[in-house]
Amino acid sequence: MPQTVASHTVSLAPRAEALSLSGLMRNYATPLVGTLMLIVGGSGALMFFRLTSGGLKGLHEWLGLGLLAAVALHLVRNWRALGNLLAAPRSQVMMGASCLAVALYLSFVPTGPAGNPARAVMMAAERAPLSQLAPVLGVEPDMLVARLAEAGIPARTDQSVEEIARAAHRDSPHLIGLLAASAAPVSARHKL
Repeated sequence: MPQTVASHTVSLAPRAEALSLSGLMRNYATPLVGTLMLIVGGSGALMFFRLTSGGLKGLHEWLGLGLLAAVALHLVRNWRALGNLLAAPRSQVMMGASCLAVALYLSFVPTGPAGNPARAVMMAAERAPLSQLAPVLGVEPDMLVARLAEAGIPARTDQSVEEIARAAHRDSPHLIGLLAASAAPVSARHKL
């Protein structure tokens, strides 16, 4: 409803629309995406070139999640325009090239030490003979053989968990779990 103030007509409708969800999305979704993109991109570049301390990583990750939420709002607000953009051959070529680049990168990512360290430890434990695995668990090798025998799995101290699992038709992580259950408490392991 227009109000007259000192011979000027002021409408309250635009202000009410700006506070609605549609108005908020129109007025803030794109600037928020742009701002967060700059911050996440800048912090990512700093981390890539190792020009920062470890504290920036958490900020980068949280703002990255915020960026995803802002992008979702932006996409909802601009759904029709996005559909038109994706229908263009140029956009399809760019998306295809981007997907191909990601696939090529992921196919050449090393799976060795740069991968998950817990997986590397698990693989080392699976390939080690029981005689080498026993000291890590703080027990004697014969105790590991006895633990497997209790579960109906024949084993020798010179065999690896991987070999034992293959011969017994079991999976290695299951056997590692059985063997870890027989491990000495951590305080006892420090005395060895």
